[in-house]
Formats: sequence, structure tokens, C-alpha cells
Amino acid sequence: MGVRMLVAASGRTGELVVRGDGPGLLQLADAILSGNHHVETSAMADVAPYDEALSGIRITACTRPTTRVGKQADGTMIISGPSSGLRILADNMRALAESDTSGHHLHIEYFPGHFYLDHESTPLVVELG
Repeated sequence: MGVRMLVAASGRTGELVVRGDGPGLLQLADAILSGNHHVETSAMADVAPYDEALSGIRITACTRPTTRVGKQADGTMIISGPSSGLRILADNMRALAESDTSGHHLHIEYFPGHFYLDHESTPLVVELG
């Protein structure tokens, strides 16, 4: 599945970023709900203000108790976790995509006691744009 969206990493803030239009974020939400999936993204020539374009997102449903977001050495984003955590993440992306307000965004970030994110998760910003 190829989706036109920016998937990038910021060396300055340590965040991962996904920026897409409504249909693209809806496709990503569906892929997250399906569990085991690899979403290839279109190459972007200019990822400014971020430092590195990532080549895709690998989604893995597993039995670990919490959901983890991170960057792999091969230049892909990883999202892994139980179906309950993946569903929450997908529902949040779907709500953003359906808001139809360009520029709106979500910060998905672990804090102590977070109910579905793993403490090793990399902060993620999802932007509608």
C-alpha cells in the first residue's frame, strides 16, 4: 500500500512526524487497525524542517501490553502493540483526519502511567496538512 505523506524524524527534537491529508491519514488508520502491515510512503525531496525522511511505517500487532512507536535502523517507523492500543491510536488518527482542519495535529507521547503507550516510545506528531 503506497500512501502519499511525509514520514520524518527530527534530530533536533527527537520526534517522529507523520503529515498527510485526510484520505492518507484514514488509510494509515485502517492499516493500523489491520495489525500486521507495511505502509510505503512516497519519497519527499524536501523534509524541512525535519532532518530525515523515513521510507515507511511497519505496523505489528503483538501480545506486549503496551504500544510502542519508534524508528528502526533501516529508516522505517515501527508501530507495535496489542490490538487495543493500536485501536486507540487508529481512532485518534481517524478523528484528526475527519476534522478536515488543515494544520491541526496530535502529539502522541509517553508520560509515566500512560494507559497504552510504552515507556520506550518515541514522541510522535501527526499533522493534517
